[in-house]
Amino acid sequence: MKRFWPGFELRITLFYIVGGGLWILFTDRLLAAFITDVKTLTVFQTYKGLLYVSFSALLIFLLLRHHVHRWRIAEHEWRESEKRYSQVVERANDGIMIIQDNKITYANPQLAKLLGYSSVDEFLKTPPSSYIPPDEFPILREQYNRRMRGEPVPSIFDVELIRKDGSTIYTEFNAGIIPYEGKPADLIFVRDITERKKTELQLQKLNRTLRILTKINQTILHAQDPQSLFESACQIAVDEGNFQMAWIGQLDPKTKGVIPVASAGKVGQYLEKLNITLDESPRGQGPTATALRTRKPVVVNDIATDPRMRPWRKEALRLGYRASGAFPLLVKEKLYGTLNLYAKQPGFFEEEEIQLLEELAQDIAFALEYLEQEKERKKAERKTKEHLEELKKWHEVTLGRETRIIQLKQEVNELLKRLGEPIRYPSIEKDTS
Repeated sequence: MKRFWPGFELRITLFYIVGGGLWILFTDRLLAAFITDVKTLTVFQTYKGLLYVSFSALLIFLLLRHHVHRWRIAEHEWRESEKRYSQVVERANDGIMIIQDNKITYANPQLAKLLGYSSVDEFLKTPPSSYIPPDEFPILREQYNRRMRGEPVPSIFDVELIRKDGSTIYTEFNAGIIPYEGKPADLIFVRDITERKKTELQLQKLNRTLRILTKINQTILHAQDPQSLFESACQIAVDEGNFQMAWIGQLDPKTKGVIPVASAGKVGQYLEKLNITLDESPRGQGPTATALRTRKPVVVNDIATDPRMRPWRKEALRLGYRASGAFPLLVKEKLYGTLNLYAKQPGFFEEEEIQLLEELAQDIAFALEYLEQEKERKKAERKTKEHLEELKKWHEVTLGRETRIIQLKQEVNELLKRLGEPIRYPSIEKDTS
């Protein structure tokens, strides 16, 4: 803000020059017209000069006072406006920062609080690489450079940030160019949209799970045997559910170990090194063994830290597994095995999704029960057919033998008649008459 309005100094100067010139011309002519004595004229000219100086000083004082008063009012209004603006910025619910010359030159307290820092100074002293993920950093820098060059770039976009404690938050950036301390700068409003983003991601996960349910139920309708059903279910879980890996295991009644019978996705050598048992050893305490023992779903939402995954952690993390779930294939107390799923995000399995996946496992188990019953039905049908065939053959043999006996009895009767002897089998004669 300038101290005086534009042109103020020029108006004072012009006023002094014009006013002084007019005063001198007017008073010199007036004195020359009425005073002829040189000495007296000199005295009056001196008084005239003093009078002009006094009068012009008074006018300048009044003019300055008027302008200073206006300036003070304007300055007070400006300071009040600046104070209100500062309060709005400092108390804003959104984080605010200004980037100039590739450096954050201003941040409000809310931004520091949003990222878990105790003060703005602590935040400003922290390198951006501490709170911007490595894959996001080059994208944000390119957008900033293009925006500063005046190129068209999105002004509103989502950015994933890292808080001081290492947790992740989802934010929405609203960016635009402003003048700041005489140079262009990038003003960015940062809004926390973590809850909204989590809701969106949860809906996406539930939709994926529903797609898995739909696809597997369609597969169940055409399944011919358990093995093809297992393989299709695992492949659908990977393709439609975006799981890193899926496998189905069954319990070996002899060794009491779990045998993988089907798998899909990024398997590596993970299944070769499973060696899951149902005993009290660490390899018997994982999600799969626990699900088989308890007959309930078991999830591990952070493979990197959960002690139950210690025997398999190294290989799991190498393959990108971050969360896992084991869902028993159970129908009417009969346990067929477990469906095991691995996700690439920690905290992937939430209550609603667990319920849907448990329903999925039940559908697979019902299909297995149906296939088993169908197998037994076909087996019984085959045995019945074989038995009927045997009865038919026996009937044919038996019926032929009885017919031959009747013929022989008739022949005996005919022979006795010729000899004039009484017939031996009168019942045959009655049956044939």
